[in-house]
Amino acid sequence: MATWYKDDQYVYRAKSSYEGNTCVSKCAASDLQIFSTGTWRFKTNETIVERIITSGVCLGTADFNVPALSDSELKISLEDDV
Repeated sequence: MATWYKDDQYVYRAKSSYEGNTCVSKCAASDLQIFSTGTWRFKTNETIVERIITSGVCLGTADFNVPALSDSELKISLEDDV
């Protein structure tokens, strides 16, 4: 994984919107602070989060596993075969 991806943060809001933020490391100095926005929803009894990307570089959907969920925490994970 490239260095500039490792510190990215995704903010998931209770009203089903999200945004992807570049933190300290950027691929290029001209990269936007908010690089992705859209909506999200639970699937499969809250074991999967589907991210619906409506603005940014990669439009479409992506599914993430939910290994931890509570009133104050949402952890998601993605397995990459690359």
